[in-house]
Amino acid sequence: MQGLGAKQSDVAAMRQETEEEDLVLQPECVEPFQLFHRLGTQWHRQMINTMNSARLIRTGLDYGAAAQVADALGLAFDAPMLDALQIMEAEALKVFAEEARS
Repeated sequence: MQGLGAKQSDVAAMRQETEEEDLVLQPECVEPFQLFHRLGTQWHRQMINTMNSARLIRTGLDYGAAAQVADALGLAFDAPMLDALQIMEAEALKVFAEEARS
């Protein structure tokens, strides 16, 4: 991240936050989470312009890309995987909306 212009202190703080947060998943959630995590760059985005500002909002995941990423990871992109992915997507969209309001 420093190579992209981040300050060393910011990188150190981010690493400390990451190390302090443990994520415990139920066994049936591991593969859907792996896929969701890998789809971090595969969000559809929409530009919203007003007279005073412009912002980019996420509108949902690209499911075509999701299927390809799942295949690359050796994961089945079936109905249970899609269900789990959509639950995580919906929750993420709520968080993104809340962040946009603040």
